[in-house]
Amino acid sequence: MLNFKDAIESAKKALSELQKGAEDIQLEEAILDENTGHYAITFSYFLKRDSSKLQAGEGLTELAFLMSNRKVYKTFLIDEKDGSFKGLKNYEMA
Repeated sequence: MLNFKDAIESAKKALSELQKGAEDIQLEEAILDENTGHYAITFSYFLKRDSSKLQAGEGLTELAFLMSNRKVYKTFLIDEKDGSFKGLKNYEMA
């Protein structure tokens, strides 16, 4: 059976493979769901968008430039027995 530390590492590996450009990754939550046999590991991170085509300016252009990064919350499901990645879903804010 996998421990929390190993489950978190498996989730980080899946995140790095699936979400290119993720920055400032923070662990938000780690729960073992005994009914499904999955660890639910939630990370928040910033996804950097390609702002190379945007130039700082006025009005909507400036707003688009400032919003070129966005914060994302995702929950990664990790099998408690072998540590395999089983899927991901949007984090549901309470």
